[in-house]
Amino acid sequence: MNRTGKKKSSCKKGKMLLITGILILAALFVYLTATPLRQAVSSDNLAPAGAVAEQKGTASGKTMKTLRTMAVKNPKITPIVQNPGNYPQRLLDSLARNPEL
Repeated sequence: MNRTGKKKSSCKKGKMLLITGILILAALFVYLTATPLRQAVSSDNLAPAGAVAEQKGTASGKTMKTLRTMAVKNPKITPIVQNPGNYPQRLLDSLARNPEL
């Protein structure tokens, strides 16, 4: 460092520039990773109810029996049990395994 302190000032500027660059890269990373997630869950990408691949009656007997038992304790599940064709098979199976869904 010389008498004018230019080296110290230059070092501070370099650190600030580095921190600013890191923050910009972090913000860019968050933006780029969040955009596909927003697109994946937007209502524009959802298939219409009639386009569901799984049709009514495709849920296994064990899954439906579990869901009916759960519906006795939790009335919110009743519409799902009454219309299983409106829901993908994987969702019904997951709900039967985890009632907190």
